[in-house]
Amino acid sequence: MRRILAVLIVVVAAIAVFADSKTETIEQLKARAEQAKPADQVKLFMEIAQRQLAAADKAYQAGDADTGKVAIADVASYGERAGKAAVETGKRLKHTEIDLRKITDRLEGIRRSLSVDDRPPLQDASERLEKVRTELLNRMFKGKS
Repeated sequence: MRRILAVLIVVVAAIAVFADSKTETIEQLKARAEQAKPADQVKLFMEIAQRQLAAADKAYQAGDADTGKVAIADVASYGERAGKAAVETGKRLKHTEIDLRKITDRLEGIRRSLSVDDRPPLQDASERLEKVRTELLNRMFKGKS
């Protein structure tokens, strides 16, 4: 009986933590990421980049290019920070590279749907993230030939 109660408590606590992380605002997530240990920052920075990418996509679909540009700037900035933290700590290298590849693919899809005048920030962000991906790949495969 006690084991069942202990398992139930753990499950409820895990659900509460998961639900809380989904309702956390971007600003709260940014503040938590700044205070986190470098190894934990990789995942948090990547989560910020992914959430800002979704926000940028929604903004562009709604015709709000200015809000989209701000969100895209965060995507590039936090993607770069995630990559830098991954290289420095050696943690989540593969996951970060894969996530950055997915982000650049999605950036390209969004870019193609926009007018020519709205495309440069997305192109810039994509190029910046490709450089980070290259650094990650070099770090992962250094010395292997």
